[in-house]
Amino acid sequence: MEYGKFGRPIRAGIIIVVSAILVVTMTVSSLGTKQAYAQVNLTGVWTADDGGTYYIRQIGSTVWWFGTNGQDGFANVYKGTIRGDNVRGLWADVPYAVTSSGGQLVLRIIDNDTLEKVSQTGGFSGSLWQRA
Repeated sequence: MEYGKFGRPIRAGIIIVVSAILVVTMTVSSLGTKQAYAQVNLTGVWTADDGGTYYIRQIGSTVWWFGTNGQDGFANVYKGTIRGDNVRGLWADVPYAVTSSGGQLVLRIIDNDTLEKVSQTGGFSGSLWQRA
């Protein structure tokens, strides 16, 4: 019988199997998260079906935006996190325009140039975004 660093018996078969399972599990989990936002770049200027222009910035899995349709309409900010093909986050109107609301907003990433609303609270009106 072989002994390890601290005088404990080494059971090679068990250690190899457990190590292989941990490596495979960690690799699959890491790839799933990284690939979701590594393959998409949402940074840019977007237009939506609510008449607004959205200035989106993606940093890793975090998505930020400022959206407006002018001082007589709405102006809002958003911070969300990409998980899989969804972006989940919070939005809030800012006092640049006349609206004053906020809530949760979940978007689906259709592709690098299209987002669609999955769910919202607070009366968010936009439902489809296209890269400008």
